[in-house]
Amino acid sequence: MTPIITMVSEMYPRANRVTGMSVVYGLGVSLFGGFAQFINTWLIQFPGNRMAPAWYFNTVLIVSPIVLIGFRDRTRDVT
Repeated sequence: MTPIITMVSEMYPRANRVTGMSVVYGLGVSLFGGFAQFINTWLIQFPGNRMAPAWYFNTVLIVSPIVLIGFRDRTRDVT
């Protein structure tokens, strides 16, 4: 958990760091944590495959490193 907090805090300049972290954390927890049971139940029922949540998880694991490429290091930003 600590590397994630450090990475998210470095995504924003100092002036916007608290607001940016709170919005990203709040949206991430509410969308992916709050709807996880609903999404997993739907993924099992819709295609009829009990392995569908595993495929969803694998897709997220593949997409996540691709998104990380676009992150910019803002540790040297003064503002």
